[in-house]
Amino acid sequence: MPKIDIASVPARPGSGYPSPFDDPCGNGHHLVNESSSMAVYLEVGSRHPDDLTTCSDIDLKSASADGRFVHKDGTPYK
Repeated sequence: MPKIDIASVPARPGSGYPSPFDDPCGNGHHLVNESSSMAVYLEVGSRHPDDLTTCSDIDLKSASADGRFVHKDGTPYK
């Protein structure tokens, strides 16, 4: 695997979650840097089309095949 050039990775602040789950408060899906130093966070994944992300604490899932967020029963968010 080639070395990752951190400087070339674009910053992506915020959330891609649909409303109301895009609120940065209230669940375990956020990072808090309480130091005086800048923090760097790099998330690595395969984005394989067969991957499925489900959230245990909320009614939300997303398939890597299309990237859409839907309810766990498959109903799209409006």
